[in-house]
Amino acid sequence: MDKDTLVKKIMLVIEELEIMKGEFSLIMLIPTDPANIIDSKLTLLISAQWLNKMNQKDAYELVVNCLRKYLNNAEFPYMARVTFINSSDKFVKAINSILKVKRSVVNLENVNISGVQTDRTYLLESKKIDDLKMMSKEEAISHVVSSTNYWKGDTIDNSYYPNNLGLETAFRCALEHVKNSHGAELSEDDIKIAKRRVGLEH
Repeated sequence: MDKDTLVKKIMLVIEELEIMKGEFSLIMLIPTDPANIIDSKLTLLISAQWLNKMNQKDAYELVVNCLRKYLNNAEFPYMARVTFINSSDKFVKAINSILKVKRSVVNLENVNISGVQTDRTYLLESKKIDDLKMMSKEEAISHVVSSTNYWKGDTIDNSYYPNNLGLETAFRCALEHVKNSHGAELSEDDIKIAKRRVGLEH
């Protein structure tokens, strides 16, 4: 199995989930057999504030469905399990405090973090909770635009908002998403800018 290709596809999963739901505090890929890294299956460990509030069954279905979208039949069996961990857990906070990673791959080998020994782990995302809401005006506008384009289209069905909403409804949902998930509330002028970018105003 080409692990590099698998990781790149998981990055696409992360990007899509981030658009749908919000940012992550922590994302790790943990080999089930660190001694045989080439053939080892992987555990996807993820943490996010929005996951804290979700029913575990719904969260699992959301993530697994997204994995199935991007991974082919040969790749999907290499995902051993999906594990959720609360964003306030001391393990998450410990990693967030020492490593800031944004959609990259950091190899951790033989490290002990907050009393948890990891032989080998791929760290894909790590952000302090306080950093998650530090979204600039331009970032908020861009996120509204990308979310609007996502929900108005015909990408996939999801449990947050259905696709094919239509432009106006998708835009309203995107504003709500940015406010609730990122703590960003746009001014009337900012909303007009976002509307022009998605084609609601000229």
